[in-house]
Amino acid sequence: MVDWNGKNRKALREAIEKAYPEPVVLKIFVSEELDENLAVVAGGDNLQVMAFSLIEWARAKNQLDNLFDVFKRDSPKADIAQIEQKHLIPQSFNLSRTDWESLFEYFQLDDSADLRRALYRGFKQTFENELQVILPKPPPLGEPAQIREFLETYDVNQEGATLVVRFVECAIAEIHRSNQKRDVTVLQQWRDRIAQQFNIPFLQPEEEIVRRAYLLVTLEESGPDVIVHPELHIDGQIGPVGFGVTPMTCSIDEVAEHISKWIHGAEKLLVAEKRDDVQVTLEIFLPCRYLGEDISTTWIVRNRRGEEVELGRHRWFLVRSTDRIRDPQAQVILRNKWHQLEACTDAGDPCRKFHQQDTCPETKRGTLKISLKEKVTGLKFLAQLPVDRDQQEILLYDIIDAAIPIALWTSETDQVDLGILATEFDRILAGSITNFAELASRWQSRRTASDVSKQIKILCDRPDRIPRLPDLAQREDDDAIVA
Repeated sequence: MVDWNGKNRKALREAIEKAYPEPVVLKIFVSEELDENLAVVAGGDNLQVMAFSLIEWARAKNQLDNLFDVFKRDSPKADIAQIEQKHLIPQSFNLSRTDWESLFEYFQLDDSADLRRALYRGFKQTFENELQVILPKPPPLGEPAQIREFLETYDVNQEGATLVVRFVECAIAEIHRSNQKRDVTVLQQWRDRIAQQFNIPFLQPEEEIVRRAYLLVTLEESGPDVIVHPELHIDGQIGPVGFGVTPMTCSIDEVAEHISKWIHGAEKLLVAEKRDDVQVTLEIFLPCRYLGEDISTTWIVRNRRGEEVELGRHRWFLVRSTDRIRDPQAQVILRNKWHQLEACTDAGDPCRKFHQQDTCPETKRGTLKISLKEKVTGLKFLAQLPVDRDQQEILLYDIIDAAIPIALWTSETDQVDLGILATEFDRILAGSITNFAELASRWQSRRTASDVSKQIKILCDRPDRIPRLPDLAQREDDDAIVA
C-alpha cells in the first residue's frame, strides 16, 4: 500500500494528466475502467482540475490504491516506475521536518482566520492567480494543521519554497494587524533563514491597514426595560478597551441618549491615545423583537455640540443579533459560514453563496431556515414581509437561527420595483462585506442617496468581537437577592 500523503497524491495527479492529456481521454478511462461518470465524480473545466477531483473522489471513498492499480494496468507505458521511485517513495523535502515544526509550533488555534488569509494572499503572490481558480474545490483550510498539510503538498520545487516564504510574510502582517503587541520576531527570523537558503527575494510590504474602532452596544430585555452593555473594541487588541462606562438598565426610549454619551467618551479616548480611527463604528446588538425597528431615524442622539441628530446620520452603524450571543450552536454555525464567506470574498465573489428570496415563505417556524442551509452565507429577502408583527418575528427568528453572517430585507416592497430593490441590495454589498466599518459606511451612503435604501434593514454577525455579557444564572441570582 502507498502512503497517500499530499506529495504522493500530487505525483499521481501529474501522472494521470500526462497519460490522459485530453479530458475526453480521461473520461473514457473513468467510464471503462472505473465504471463511473467523470462529470459526476470529478467536476471542473480543465484537465488539472478534473484529475485533482478524481483523486479526491477516490480518496474520500478510500479507493486510492485501487485507482492507482487500475491506472497502472491501463497505462503500462506511463512513467510508473519513475513515479514510484521519485515520488511515491518518501524523498527529501525542500524544508526539513524541523523547519515545519519550528514554524507551526508558533501558531495558535486562534490564528486560524489570519493564517487562512495569509495562505490565500501568499498563493496569489506566488502563482499570480487566486487559489480558487487553480483549485475550484480546495481542501479544508480552516485550521493550522490543514494549512501545513497543504503547504507540504506544494513543497517539491522552488515554487513550493516561495509559497511558504510568501505565506509566512503574509502571516506576519495578518497577525500583527490582529494584535500589534504580539512578538513576531520568531516568524521574521524563520522567514529570513528560509528565504536566504532558497534565494527568495522579499516583497515590498503592503500598505498598512487602518485599525478601526467599534463601539458595541448590546440590548437585553429585562421586563419592560432593557439592560444595555457598552464595550469599545479596537482592531489589533484582544478584548474590550475600558473607557469608564458600565452596563445600565433603562427603557428602550432612553437608549439613544446613553449612546450619545458613550460615543463621546469612546472617541475622546481614541483622540487622547492618537489612534488610527478616532470615530467609532457602532455595532448595535438587538433582540429579535426590535430588528424591524428603523433605529436609523427613530433613535435621536446628540452630537458634540449637544444638537439632536438621527443616529443613522451621526455615525456609521450595523445591527447584530443579541439572541445569537448566548447560543453556542449558533456561534459554531456562524463561524463555519463566516469562513465560507471569507473564501468567497477572497475569490472576488462575496455574494456567491447568498440566497435570494423572491416570495414570502409560509410563516411557520423553520420554513425559511430550510432555504438558509449549511452553505448559504447570506440572504437577500426581496419579498414583502408580513404586516403582522408576530408573523414577522417567525421569519426573523428563522434568520437568527440559521446564523448567516448577512441578511438584508425591507418591509416596504409593496410599492417598490423588485428589480430596483435588488440593485440597491447589490450596491450595499458591493466591495468588502467582511469589513463591517466599510459595510456600515456604504449602508449610510445608500440611505442618503436612495429612498429605497432608507427602508432596507441589515442584520450582520461575525464570530469575533463578541460582547462579554455577564452570566445569566448569576444575574438572576443577583436579581433575587435585590428583590
